Amino acid sequence: MPRLPNINEPRLFAEQLGKTFEAIYELIQMTREETLGSHSEEGCQIFDPETGPTYFQAASQFHRPAEFLACLLDMVRVMFEPHPPGTLLLNANPEFVIGEVITSPFQLGYVSVVSEPRESVAQLHERLIVPKLNTLGYDFDHVIARFLMVSTGASKNFSEVMRQIHLQYQAGLKLEQLLPRLASVVQGKDQPATAPGQSYAGYSVDPSLHDGQIRLSMWLYLPTQIRH
Repeated sequence: MPRLPNINEPRLFAEQLGKTFEAIYELIQMTREETLGSHSEEGCQIFDPETGPTYFQAASQFHRPAEFLACLLDMVRVMFEPHPPGTLLLNANPEFVIGEVITSPFQLGYVSVVSEPRESVAQLHERLIVPKLNTLGYDFDHVIARFLMVSTGASKNFSEVMRQIHLQYQAGLKLEQLLPRLASVVQGKDQPATAPGQSYAGYSVDPSLHDGQIRLSMWLYLPTQIRH
């Protein structure tokens, strides 16, 4: 049978695609960890300073570009997961990520690790996450907010993984936190601030993962000065 077209407005499609790539580029430029100069040390021009770095040059401004892109992709996975295990999670709730942005400068930390098959979240945290946090100088206990993007090989694993994530990171909003937020959305008002260190978790399926294996990606909003 002939396939029906799903791009009925090609020009609008091209326009939106361009805006998407441009938005990702601007996000990468805004969150970069170092700034690439337009000229090399030998004086050769690397890119036009009027237009800025090319896409691959922009990504090279991260200390761990592959890991940053993995975290960004997992954030997209979580937001658009077609079969989320709940409605009050990070899944499909970009306002959680946006609402925790503070008015003063802060650091965006990022970490992505993959577990061994059947490895618990607690074991993964101690084996890979804690050493990486220490190496990177990320203070996990003093954050503005934590965003956990959890990918599993199958949706049937969600319930047990969710239980372990909640136990390890206390991810999720309590009822007394949730009700004011829902009310603010209905009323069109700014959402009330949460206490420092709030953790949010979202879940997605990635068939490339083996059964019993998870990938845990994190975005950490880190203050430039530790709160006491």
